[in-house]
Amino acid sequence: MKKTGPSVFKVLLGFGILFVAYQIPLAVLHYLRRTELFLLLLVVFLVVAWLVARWQGFSGLKAYGLTNLLKSRSRLLSGLVIGLLFFSAAFLLSVQYNIVQINYLPEPKVFWKQALLFALVTILPVIAFDILSMGYLYRFLHRRTTPETFIIFSAIVSTGNQIYQFESGLTTLVYLFLLGIMLVSPLIMTGNLWYTIGLHWAVSIVFRLTNDVLVIENGTNPIPSQWIVIAIIIILIPVNHLFINQTRMRKYRISSNMP
Repeated sequence: MKKTGPSVFKVLLGFGILFVAYQIPLAVLHYLRRTELFLLLLVVFLVVAWLVARWQGFSGLKAYGLTNLLKSRSRLLSGLVIGLLFFSAAFLLSVQYNIVQINYLPEPKVFWKQALLFALVTILPVIAFDILSMGYLYRFLHRRTTPETFIIFSAIVSTGNQIYQFESGLTTLVYLFLLGIMLVSPLIMTGNLWYTIGLHWAVSIVFRLTNDVLVIENGTNPIPSQWIVIAIIIILIPVNHLFINQTRMRKYRISSNMP
């Protein structure tokens, strides 16, 4: 007998459970500033996501796009390298055009040590966010909507999941929405999350390095640096498309069958 997918009730409740499980560590970080507790709660989120997948009748996190990393490592590394190149370029352009100025740059040994630390610290938040905002939605919606509709919907959800950024203004909301479009588009093309995770990981690493390791201040150019990042994001959308097509990354469609 052919097995059917989970009921609409299970799908909606599953999303609600994951949403709460994700917002709890965000609240801890926002209000308590406890990074170690934040990371621990993100591990709990991944456990909860696995349990939800099992409850819905799937074998585990593969259902939400986390396919075998050993088989998908090229996607992860490709997304990471491309993201690091483009978002580092965005920062360097801001420096070049005096939008921001670097007041302090640590010696290379310290810089790379901090880069490694932030790479390790940011991977968990990236995976958790991408499961909630993209992988979970892809599992249940990608066969029921057009790719364009799914991309827009996922970008709206990913923006909404960052509630503590809402007070930062319209430019930040535009940035978050376009970032969501840029991140979810490769998921549509490749069928799994690893390329998206690589891109998102790069964004987080560059952001932390330029905000927490370097000491910067606004330059004389009145253009907001965030608009440079937005321009890079817009450029990256077709770049990702071309790269994935040229490298012939095989699309792995998340099966609708139960284990």
